[in-house]
Amino acid sequence: MLQGSALVLTLVFLYFSLMEKLGAITKEDMQERHEAEKALALKTSPALNGQIKVQIDSRTWIYIDSNKDPKEARDKFLRLYGQG
Repeated sequence: MLQGSALVLTLVFLYFSLMEKLGAITKEDMQERHEAEKALALKTSPALNGQIKVQIDSRTWIYIDSNKDPKEARDKFLRLYGQG
């Protein structure tokens, strides 16, 4: 059996272990997430030069090759993604 200060230290440790919030984000977790987001932001997007911007609805646009038919591309998008 633990005695004196060892018992107190054990109880303090158990208290703080139990008080740890589940799902809480530590500073290190936040830093790791930030670094991952920065790495994602640094990735380059595909070149849109020579492509046509086609409006699907008021908030959705797609880019297609300049040799493709915009109406056909729009219809295909709506068919595939069920917005039409």
